[in-house]
Amino acid sequence: MENKQYVTHCPFYIGDIKADGFKTESGDYLMSQTGSAETIGEDESYARRFLRSKAFKDIWGKGFTPGTFEVLNPEQLKGQTRISGWPPVIVGLYWHSRGNKGNKRAFALTNGLIIDALEERIREAFGDTTTITERNEKLSEYVSFLEAENTDLRNNSECWQYINQELNQQLEDLCEGMAEPDHLEAENARLLRILREHGINPYSPQNYI
Repeated sequence: MENKQYVTHCPFYIGDIKADGFKTESGDYLMSQTGSAETIGEDESYARRFLRSKAFKDIWGKGFTPGTFEVLNPEQLKGQTRISGWPPVIVGLYWHSRGNKGNKRAFALTNGLIIDALEERIREAFGDTTTITERNEKLSEYVSFLEAENTDLRNNSECWQYINQELNQQLEDLCEGMAEPDHLEAENARLLRILREHGINPYSPQNYI
């Protein structure tokens, strides 16, 4: 008989961004594989591919297989009754990796959380206190600023070269674990959307290096 593992659900906020947290019966905290991806605006396939990537294996040094958990109070999860659980350390590595590959929300979240954690340690050293609401307000400002900063790349050849390098790396990562045509098409469409959001016409002759 299958020995089921259970978690309870509780939403939480990173700035003003809502996410779903879970707690196991042994007291460990988790996010779901799906929620980890959706929080940074990605499909779950990107999260699964990250676990298979060389970049993750180089950092983690071993494989990671998410555990399957039954949710005891799934009312706020759109009918979802079970999750693939990721501990915060895996979520953090995933967001950091995606931020380095051009996902602005992931970049803003990871750096905003670093700033928040650094400020909290300095604050504690001085014996100052603050509420989670106040911290979230500041964190929201950091995330909004980091998402909006340095977005005009149209006339910056160095940035364009960097984007080209990042696109090539993403394509290499894609080939590692995802050879299906539908995933390749979805990835290409996402990359084209990122370029257009930055005001770049990927088909313009001046952008070929």
